[in-house]
Amino acid sequence: MDLADELLNDFGADESILDGIDGEDTKLSAGEIPVEKSHQDPKPQDSTTPSVLREVHEFLESTEFKRQYALIDTYSKLDVKIIKEDDMPIQSSPLHGKVLLANNMVQVLDEQFYKMYQYIVDNYSKKVKDLRDIFPNPYDYIKVLSILKHDTFVEGKNLEQVVPAQQIMTLSVALTGASFGVLSETQMEYILNGCEVCLTLMDCREKIVSCIELFMGELAPNLSKLVGTEIAANLVALAGGMIPLSRIPACNVVSIGKKEKVLNGFSKLNEVLHVGILGQHSLIVSTPTKYKQKAAKILAGKVVLACRVDCTRGSRGGDVGAKLLENVKGKIEMWQQMNKSKMHRPLPIPGAQKSKKRGGKRYRKHKQKYGLTDTHRERKRIKFAGQDDEYGDSAMGLTNGTLGMSDNGRLRLNHGSSKS
Repeated sequence: MDLADELLNDFGADESILDGIDGEDTKLSAGEIPVEKSHQDPKPQDSTTPSVLREVHEFLESTEFKRQYALIDTYSKLDVKIIKEDDMPIQSSPLHGKVLLANNMVQVLDEQFYKMYQYIVDNYSKKVKDLRDIFPNPYDYIKVLSILKHDTFVEGKNLEQVVPAQQIMTLSVALTGASFGVLSETQMEYILNGCEVCLTLMDCREKIVSCIELFMGELAPNLSKLVGTEIAANLVALAGGMIPLSRIPACNVVSIGKKEKVLNGFSKLNEVLHVGILGQHSLIVSTPTKYKQKAAKILAGKVVLACRVDCTRGSRGGDVGAKLLENVKGKIEMWQQMNKSKMHRPLPIPGAQKSKKRGGKRYRKHKQKYGLTDTHRERKRIKFAGQDDEYGDSAMGLTNGTLGMSDNGRLRLNHGSSKS
């Protein structure tokens, strides 16, 4: 059974699924592997070749790697419009199996790449010590070294296509006053050959990630709606699959794919700390700098939620991902709104509002101690139609009012009940 028949069995489709694939490409044999033409084929290795370089060459030439890479190449030429997923568990999905195979290949390629990269750094540092400090990102280091080759100057090397201008300036200054070691011609050939191998591994990895991106719209519609298929494919590739990504805490998702930057002498005002591949999202890029890290943390939390919804095969139309995206947009817009000015309440008019008196046992005791007694009330009371006192005396407080009078002038007298 060839690859085309295997593909048809996986998708359960008819032969029209492979109409867009040429017959020669679908029947890649185990001994054929499509390698980018921009890089030279690895040179034959002899017994004096370093063991690391020989092992990586053997990996690229192995039958198993070529077979899997040819299968990924076939997957990448499928028509996405005819790929439809049922509501089956994600572990039983044909697309999930293909994405899992691609993720495993990405991890193997990364392992071989960093093995080769460490060999190059250990040997080339004998000639130029500061190159790794200037380019801490392994991909940038390999690209710059493959352009510089035997030279130790940057003039006329077209490094602008690989790294930013500020790092080129830093490299130029570092190479101007540096003291260089001596490497033999054979050692430099091994290093440059290792760079070619690393570039080949990088191209293979990029093609596999693009294959994952092809399937993300159908496999994870909510995650794709939230961050886009490109960022979703890179997150899945770096996490090792959909299910491992759904189990990662949001505080760790925000730093996935973080690249270390060295800004020697340059401003770090626009640098966003602890933000990885999510910083490439258009929503984060358009957010003001002071809110970018906060927005990235919220977006990372929504990424985990969307991934968990996709793992449970919910919301196949991507509605949950769209709602989560609108939620993040609303929060960022709310942060950027102007603060409403506080209304200053005027002071109350003095004496216009009576102070509230508390009740209870303490207040009753206070009132009993400082309140008016019956004697004070009788003394301040004036007899109705009385003729005994002068008006002036009562006005000056010289009289005792109705105190001690039997007939005090009240209209109604309170007679106490006599006790028998």
